[in-house]
Amino acid sequence: DDHASPEQGNIPWEKVMPSLKKANPDCLLTLETHCRYSEPELLVSFARHNLACLDYLEKIANME
Repeated sequence: DDHASPEQGNIPWEKVMPSLKKANPDCLLTLETHCRYSEPELLVSFARHNLACLDYLEKIANME
């Protein structure tokens, strides 16, 4: 597990997320990532990317 972003890994998120949502509609999603940046602008960019990933996963979780 490389803790890659959803678009970079090999997990079929379009199939996984709807199944997770169906199994537990009230579950919380946690995105575990690793940041090796220390510059403030890179940290902000990293945080924005993570938020976009969570938004994407939430969107596909609600697809049937």
